[in-house]
Amino acid sequence: PPRHHGMNAPISVLIPCYNEAAYLPRLVATVRAQTRPFAEILCYDDGSADDTVSVARSLGLAIVSGHSNRGAATARNELARRATSPWLHFQDADDPLHPEFMARLAPLCSNDFDVVSCNSDWVDAANGRVHVAWRYDAERLERSPAAELLLNPMSFHVSLIRSALWQQVGGCDPTLSMWEDADLHFRLALAGGRFRHMPEVLAVSLRRSDSFSHDYRKNG
Repeated sequence: PPRHHGMNAPISVLIPCYNEAAYLPRLVATVRAQTRPFAEILCYDDGSADDTVSVARSLGLAIVSGHSNRGAATARNELARRATSPWLHFQDADDPLHPEFMARLAPLCSNDFDVVSCNSDWVDAANGRVHVAWRYDAERLERSPAAELLLNPMSFHVSLIRSALWQQVGGCDPTLSMWEDADLHFRLALAGGRFRHMPEVLAVSLRRSDSFSHDYRKNG
């Protein structure tokens, strides 16, 4: 396979969408503001009832329509199947991309690693307060990733994933309606994935009371 080192490694940003018309413009602005651009931007519409598809097209985005709502895990699998880059980044449509995300993490995407990650703040979208300062032990994550991920589950918004290993483990488990990201990263570790962690806050997750992940009765 081609040997990619640092800044030469193409990376796709993959955006699962479900009723995200209000948030897509903000995300796309932060994606296009990256000083190190993504090789491609690809969206998947998971049966939205709003104007997600038309907004995406107005922004010049390639968007695949799933027609019916099948959940985030299926959306991510469909995006990964269509991506053309050897590295993947999954970004939720309602979270902006950190200004230095690609500049700091992309240079680490070499053939020596399978997952490149960073720290994150989970922030209240209404008042800007940090709910959770999500930090990883970089040494332990690189030495014993499965053990670290049992203590600190990993979300997609903090990681870049080698496509070959994603395919090897079969992608997301479509039977999971939440925490499919934590499950996927743990399986990458169990499959021998080599992790490289940048101990800097280069990602943010905006927490809203009406978001899907807060509906624990539905996700129980």
